[in-house]
Amino acid sequence: MDYADTIAAWQRINPAWSVKVWNNAEVKSLWKTKFPQYKHIWKKAKPIQRADLARLMILLEHGGLYADLDCIPSSPIDSMLDDAGFRFVVHDAVLCLEDDKSPEQMKPTARWPIRHGVPEYHRRVANYVIWAKPGAQVLRDALELAVHRVETTDEAYYHVQGKQGVP
Repeated sequence: MDYADTIAAWQRINPAWSVKVWNNAEVKSLWKTKFPQYKHIWKKAKPIQRADLARLMILLEHGGLYADLDCIPSSPIDSMLDDAGFRFVVHDAVLCLEDDKSPEQMKPTARWPIRHGVPEYHRRVANYVIWAKPGAQVLRDALELAVHRVETTDEAYYHVQGKQGVP
């Protein structure tokens, strides 16, 4: 898929910000050189888990705003931070919440083998857009949790609605 239009939109709407798109080789290099304690996870992790781990590693090392390539900006980053009251307040990270889901909407997720009969939470932190300072503790904690889950979750749990590989 070509994301040139999305990248151009980020650059056009946020001209004071630099846009960096990470490729697989750069992620592997960062993982190997800056996070060698997690080298063993690369082979065990599924591609989506690698992406989840990589975004945390990128932000821990470099800081800034991370956005998935399918996130299209609707307004300048600075305006969004100003409007939310974060611009002039000292924070290590700004996390976004996904839409609240009703208990009825979350109920079917309890059937997923990885959930062990417990439905997902109705309010979750979105991992597709995150802003953080380098070294933010909340991201260190999230990375440790994500690594632990890759290390300890049996691959068989990643069967959702009969489809292997859909966490």
